[in-house]
Amino acid sequence: MDNKKSKKKLFAIIGSSVLAFVLTVVVSVAVTLAYFGGSDAEEATMTMGQAVNVNAAVAATDNVENILPGQLVNLDVTAEVAQSTTTSYLAAVVEVSAEGTTATEEDINALLALVDPTADWASTNSNFVGTINGITFTGESLVYVLGTTDALTVVDSSTEAKTYELVESPVRVSKRLTNTVAEATLTVKVAFISVQSSIEDADSVGCSLRTRLFFV
Repeated sequence: MDNKKSKKKLFAIIGSSVLAFVLTVVVSVAVTLAYFGGSDAEEATMTMGQAVNVNAAVAATDNVENILPGQLVNLDVTAEVAQSTTTSYLAAVVEVSAEGTTATEEDINALLALVDPTADWASTNSNFVGTINGITFTGESLVYVLGTTDALTVVDSSTEAKTYELVESPVRVSKRLTNTVAEATLTVKVAFISVQSSIEDADSVGCSLRTRLFFV
């Protein structure tokens, strides 16, 4: 009986030793495999360009009461492009309304002549409908660009702010106006839009720079 017990103990000890050895080998292999590896990390810093901002100034300084057809009115309309290292293009949306009357389309077109752009600006023969800085344009408007429709002027305000006049004051009220606008309240709306000039993917997306000016 003692021999049998001794053999059982011996086998148990041997079995435990073998199991411990196997577990040690497995653990050792697992730990050893974990030592193989590597890592790396890098980062890059980029700086966005400066914003492009424009301020509009529209003022009728005098001769603004009891206006008559053919009369001269002092109307100052200017855009100031703020100093920025980002070059830009400039566009203007112009609309003149006559409240309190039954103005015809011909009357509205005659009123638009109040804002007759200088030679620095070109008409795009397009209209704008929407709201810019809280001012709503209904579509009875005209859109102009600084430069020509084929060659927009690049505004470089990297060293100082740049100012551009839209009209040469004084302006003359059209002689074609009739009684339909008598006693009307005239409102001259002008919005200036600036956009960065370096848009490299303009052609690839089938959208010209001139069109992008009006995405506001």
